Amino acid sequence: MMGTKVLNILKSSLVSLLVLVFVPSTNAQSQPVEDFDILSEPVNLVLKNGRSLRGQAMDIENNSLVFEGASGAGEVEYTFSHEEISRLDFPGNELAVKANSYLNNGDPDSALPILDALYRQRVRFFRFMPPNEVAFFQKLSDTAYRTGDYYLAVGVARNVRPYVENPIIKRQLDDRELLAHYHLPLLEKTQSLADSWIAEWEPYSASALGWYVLGQLAFDREEFDNALWLSLKPVVFSSQFPMEYLDHCYALAIVAAVKIEDYTEAQRLLDEMQRRRMSWPTAPKLEPYLDYFDSIPEPKTESAKG
Repeated sequence: MMGTKVLNILKSSLVSLLVLVFVPSTNAQSQPVEDFDILSEPVNLVLKNGRSLRGQAMDIENNSLVFEGASGAGEVEYTFSHEEISRLDFPGNELAVKANSYLNNGDPDSALPILDALYRQRVRFFRFMPPNEVAFFQKLSDTAYRTGDYYLAVGVARNVRPYVENPIIKRQLDDRELLAHYHLPLLEKTQSLADSWIAEWEPYSASALGWYVLGQLAFDREEFDNALWLSLKPVVFSSQFPMEYLDHCYALAIVAAVKIEDYTEAQRLLDEMQRRRMSWPTAPKLEPYLDYFDSIPEPKTESAKG
């Protein structure tokens, strides 16, 4: 009898233990925990004279790299000018591969902390790194924006851009900074950035972002006529070739036309948008008007207006 009671207690305890082990905590992080210890491993410094050193990049002083390397007598601190350095090879590239894998699988939340850790490891030393390696961090600006960390998106774009040579990536960084600013309480800066973007815009170019942002700013101020005019500008100069954010401009123009009760123009733009096989964009300010993609609202009657 006593043995049966003890056995039951043991079974009950085992079940409780299994529940604790296999049922995830409600406070647990959904993202995987990464091991960033590898980022503290030695850096490889290659000089233009062919000499290599292993150690740690410590600081920047008077535009020169302060590098701590090992010698027979212990640790030695060196200073090298930019002209003396061929490249800096940082540890942790396997983490970059993992971050890319997360991004390719549609998991930016898991990629973000990895990209951020790699960025903080290297950002002070961008000037000593090859431009294509610095350009990799365009992915961090983009991922930060996608996950709602707009301040990080802006900061990374600003820090990366001066060291990038590829004009396409430079434009992507400019676009990300402009869009991220729009989501921050920095309207004057957003307006200034959009105006600068427009000043460099050429008809039939590959993006309509600046026009969309200016149009959306006007829409937010309830300047619906101006919003319609601004958003139509790239539509007029579009061609059969793809143009980023052209769908945003179409959608904004349709909504603005409805706001000023120009239902004929709204319907014309909707028909044109659908003929060009565009979808309604997922921008937060435009999603509430998704129903317009199915049908434009009916004109208000006099009694409804009253």
